[in-house]
Amino acid sequence: MNYDQLYAFYYVSKVMNFTKASEILNLTQPAITTRIRNLEDELSCQLFDKQGKRLNLTKEGKILLEYAKKIIFYAGEAKEALSIANQPQLTIGFSPAFSNKVITKAVKEFVPNHEYIYLKIIEQHDSLDLLEQVKNQTLDLAFVRTPTFDPNLTVDNVFKDKIYIFVSPDHPLSTKKIVTKEDLEGQTMVHYSRSMGYWKRVEETVVGVKDLKKFEVRNMELMKKFVKEGLGFSILPYFTLHEEEQKGEIVVIEYEPLNEIPRDIVSVYYTGSARTDLIKTFISCCMKHIESDPIYSF
Repeated sequence: MNYDQLYAFYYVSKVMNFTKASEILNLTQPAITTRIRNLEDELSCQLFDKQGKRLNLTKEGKILLEYAKKIIFYAGEAKEALSIANQPQLTIGFSPAFSNKVITKAVKEFVPNHEYIYLKIIEQHDSLDLLEQVKNQTLDLAFVRTPTFDPNLTVDNVFKDKIYIFVSPDHPLSTKKIVTKEDLEGQTMVHYSRSMGYWKRVEETVVGVKDLKKFEVRNMELMKKFVKEGLGFSILPYFTLHEEEQKGEIVVIEYEPLNEIPRDIVSVYYTGSARTDLIKTFISCCMKHIESDPIYSF
């Protein structure tokens, strides 16, 4: 059994016609017929049953088709993976503390001048895990909130954010510019992910609030949707809320204990990386957008 036989079998199964399959594969019909016959001889079974002009898969043909699909799929994946492995690439990770808007703008500027680069962007909840990946050089660049002082890493400040409580326009707290712990008593708090270091710090700011109800959502857009629907309040950096506030979908409110949470967003990459020039170029693309947008100038 070989790939040529399997491809012939797969496409005949797909169109149920030898002539059409030969056209798809740019082969003669006798070549397709020979490959199918050789495959049947090797497997000692009949794969197709012809009834008049109709072609059907036999029981054995149906079984083989499921395996053929997997083999062809994984062969294609392997080919693509090997192609990517030999292509210059840049892998960038960011935590939800960083702005999707900034990443999008940076990629839009970076890609046209670096079309030969395979660019891989990943979002990951755990900043510490992102830092570990940068240390072992499986990740070229990361944007995180967590400060680090590893001598093997280059760390640069990107910007400072500000963290706010946010609620729906019809929420009882929506008329306030500043809230206190007393204001939060009896309210419902929607968490993003309580296992994250960032959210553990957020948790500390509401310690002592009486009768505070909580539930967790591990999807930022869904969490914002819940807040917009009036299910409770939540807490996020302002740049992730800016567009919704501008549209009048939410109200942002200051809560003084949040000012104690570190506000620095930093870029981190391995010092002496072979891709340092590309890394710096991408950071520069991010900074260009950040410096031109007033929402980052706290």
